Amino acid sequence: MKGYSKTDTIILWSENKEIIKYTHELAKELGVQVFEPEVISDLVAIPCFFKIIDAKHLLEFLYFLGSDASINEYFYYNDCKIALLKHFQKLSAKNFCCQLLSIILNRQ
Repeated sequence: MKGYSKTDTIILWSENKEIIKYTHELAKELGVQVFEPEVISDLVAIPCFFKIIDAKHLLEFLYFLGSDASINEYFYYNDCKIALLKHFQKLSAKNFCCQLLSIILNRQ
Protein backbone atom coordinates (compact mmCIF):
# COMPACT_ATOMS: atom_id res chain seq x y z
CA MET A 1 0.00 0.00 0.00
CA LYS A 2 1.19 3.49 -0.81
CA GLY A 3 1.95 5.91 1.97
CA TYR A 4 -1.00 8.24 2.40
CA SER A 5 -0.93 11.27 4.67
CA LYS A 6 -2.88 14.30 5.82
CA THR A 7 -0.55 16.50 3.80
CA ASP A 8 -0.54 14.87 0.37
CA THR A 9 -3.70 12.83 -0.15
CA ILE A 10 -7.12 13.59 -1.62
CA ILE A 11 -9.82 10.93 -1.25
CA LEU A 12 -12.23 10.81 -4.18
CA TRP A 13 -15.43 8.76 -3.92
CA SER A 14 -17.34 9.32 -7.13
CA GLU A 15 -18.15 7.57 -10.38
CA ASN A 16 -18.26 10.87 -12.29
CA LYS A 17 -15.61 10.38 -14.98
CA GLU A 18 -15.09 14.10 -15.49
CA ILE A 19 -14.55 14.79 -11.79
CA ILE A 20 -12.15 11.83 -11.60
CA LYS A 21 -10.22 13.07 -14.65
CA TYR A 22 -9.89 16.67 -13.48
CA THR A 23 -9.11 15.71 -9.88
CA HIS A 24 -6.25 13.48 -11.03
CA GLU A 25 -4.96 16.26 -13.31
CA LEU A 26 -5.14 18.75 -10.44
CA ALA A 27 -3.40 16.36 -8.05
CA LYS A 28 -0.58 15.77 -10.52
CA GLU A 29 -0.11 19.51 -10.93
CA LEU A 30 0.02 19.98 -7.14
CA GLY A 31 2.24 16.98 -6.48
CA VAL A 32 -0.33 15.21 -4.31
CA GLN A 33 -2.01 11.84 -4.71
CA VAL A 34 -5.60 10.75 -5.18
CA PHE A 35 -6.99 7.73 -3.38
CA GLU A 36 -10.23 6.18 -4.68
CA PRO A 37 -11.71 3.97 -1.93
CA GLU A 38 -12.88 0.46 -2.67
CA VAL A 39 -14.80 0.13 0.60
CA ILE A 40 -16.52 2.74 2.74
CA SER A 41 -14.20 2.18 5.72
CA ASP A 42 -11.37 3.63 3.60
CA LEU A 43 -13.01 7.06 4.01
CA VAL A 44 -12.14 6.94 7.70
CA ALA A 45 -9.02 4.76 7.63
CA ILE A 46 -6.99 6.58 4.97
CA PRO A 47 -5.51 9.91 6.12
CA CYS A 48 -6.08 12.87 3.81
CA PHE A 49 -6.46 16.64 3.77
CA PHE A 50 -9.49 16.67 1.46
CA LYS A 51 -12.36 14.28 0.75
CA ILE A 52 -14.54 14.55 -2.35
CA ILE A 53 -17.70 12.51 -1.85
CA ASP A 54 -20.52 12.12 -4.34
CA ALA A 55 -23.72 13.27 -2.60
CA LYS A 56 -25.40 9.96 -3.40
CA HIS A 57 -22.93 8.27 -1.04
CA LEU A 58 -23.44 10.67 1.89
CA LEU A 59 -26.15 8.70 3.69
CA GLU A 60 -24.12 5.51 3.37
CA PHE A 61 -21.12 7.31 4.86
CA LEU A 62 -23.15 8.73 7.76
CA TYR A 63 -24.73 5.33 8.41
CA PHE A 64 -21.22 3.82 8.50
CA LEU A 65 -20.14 6.38 11.10
CA GLY A 66 -23.01 5.25 13.29
CA SER A 67 -24.53 7.23 16.14
CA ASP A 68 -24.95 10.99 16.26
CA ALA A 69 -22.11 11.14 18.79
CA SER A 70 -19.76 9.31 16.42
CA ILE A 71 -20.75 11.59 13.55
CA ASN A 72 -20.22 14.72 15.65
CA GLU A 73 -16.86 13.43 16.90
CA TYR A 74 -15.70 12.54 13.38
CA PHE A 75 -16.52 15.97 11.96
CA TYR A 76 -15.28 17.84 15.02
CA TYR A 77 -11.86 16.17 15.26
CA ASN A 78 -11.20 15.47 11.60
CA ASP A 79 -9.41 18.48 10.16
CA CYS A 80 -9.73 17.57 6.50
CA LYS A 81 -12.25 19.39 4.33
CA ILE A 82 -15.12 17.53 2.66
CA ALA A 83 -16.75 18.50 -0.63
CA LEU A 84 -20.07 16.96 -1.59
CA LEU A 85 -20.74 16.51 -5.29
CA LYS A 86 -24.11 16.86 -6.93
CA HIS A 87 -24.79 16.07 -10.57
CA PHE A 88 -22.27 17.91 -12.74
CA GLN A 89 -22.19 18.63 -16.42
CA LYS A 90 -18.81 18.53 -18.16
CA LEU A 91 -18.03 22.24 -17.89
CA SER A 92 -19.05 22.48 -14.28
CA ALA A 93 -16.87 19.47 -13.39
CA LYS A 94 -13.83 21.38 -14.62
CA ASN A 95 -15.04 24.49 -12.79
CA PHE A 96 -15.44 22.45 -9.58
CA CYS A 97 -11.84 21.27 -9.81
CA CYS A 98 -10.64 24.85 -10.34
CA GLN A 99 -12.51 25.86 -7.18
CA LEU A 100 -10.97 22.86 -5.43
CA LEU A 101 -7.52 24.10 -6.43
CA SER A 102 -8.29 27.45 -4.84
CA ILE A 103 -9.39 25.79 -1.58
CA ILE A 104 -6.33 23.56 -1.49
CA LEU A 105 -3.93 26.43 -2.11
CA ASN A 106 -5.60 28.48 0.63
CA ARG A 107 -5.12 25.70 3.20
CA GLN A 108 -1.42 26.45 3.56
